[in-house]
Amino acid sequence: MAEARGDKEASIWEHLEELAVRLRRIIIALAISAAVLSLIPSGRGEFFYAPLVTRLPTLIFQHVVPPFVEAFDGRVYRVLPLPSSSFESISILALAIFLLGFIGASPVIAREIWGYIEPALYPHEKAFAKRYVTLFLLSFLFGVFFGIYIVAPLIELMMLKLWPLYIPEQYKTGPAMLVATPNYSNSSQPGIVVLVEFLPLGVAMLKALPGVHAPTPTPAAKMAAIPISVSINEVVSFALKLGLAFGALFELPIVLYLLLAYGILDPDLFTTNTMKYIFLATMILGAVISPDPSGIGMLVIGFSLYLPLHVAIKLGKKRALKRQVVSHAEARAATSH
Repeated sequence: MAEARGDKEASIWEHLEELAVRLRRIIIALAISAAVLSLIPSGRGEFFYAPLVTRLPTLIFQHVVPPFVEAFDGRVYRVLPLPSSSFESISILALAIFLLGFIGASPVIAREIWGYIEPALYPHEKAFAKRYVTLFLLSFLFGVFFGIYIVAPLIELMMLKLWPLYIPEQYKTGPAMLVATPNYSNSSQPGIVVLVEFLPLGVAMLKALPGVHAPTPTPAAKMAAIPISVSINEVVSFALKLGLAFGALFELPIVLYLLLAYGILDPDLFTTNTMKYIFLATMILGAVISPDPSGIGMLVIGFSLYLPLHVAIKLGKKRALKRQVVSHAEARAATSH
């Protein structure tokens, strides 16, 4: 950007030229990191090896979506990944490549952004930025992790449980059903799920579903004939968007602290009654997000949102009171002279 504040200000054209150079470096870093990280081996594949770009969406989908779900109608449904369009595989591939490129190039992106804005800052602004940028980044990363690995599976499970409620009962039973057979050879291994197809003349045929396991045998009467279809692209996109949203949400405590500490917000706004309302709001949000009827999920999400806010408000009010004391002392000293 421009040189230091005391030096000669750069022209708009010079700013644009520098911005273009830094954007070009970011794009090159994104392309290189995406190409390198995408091709990193992550295990054996069908032909030679499985690149990381194909493994990353699989890991997210596998964590967020269960293979079986017991819906609110009392039946157990198999969750079946199906493409939503002919080009879904391309969309998933592009999303995974961009995500890996962004992760790998994030140090370069941070360096270029800092290099662009740093000359325009005063010394105390540089110290302030260095002090809180790391905290903002850590809070954002924790929020992303919390959103993808805790909140996304809970929301997806709730949606899967609700979906069968809108299907007429006659569609849930038919000539095929899923049952789980116990594995007697090794009690530590789960039962193998097989597909029971009733052929003409009353002949039943068993088909093993490879890679699909159930922890306990499920009575055939509880198994629904129809599966619940989901889109891998939609699930992965939803999980990443939710992670970004929670990353921003977990930065809210730091923002509140700074607004209180520097006198932008009045500390008297956050009374005991206000904190009760904040606590109630976080618990309601936790109850909406969590499908757990025991209330444990609500408490985990609610307290995860409330405790950082509570600590940030307490520390911000304490810092604001100190600033008020110092300001009053300086004002008294000035009037005494």
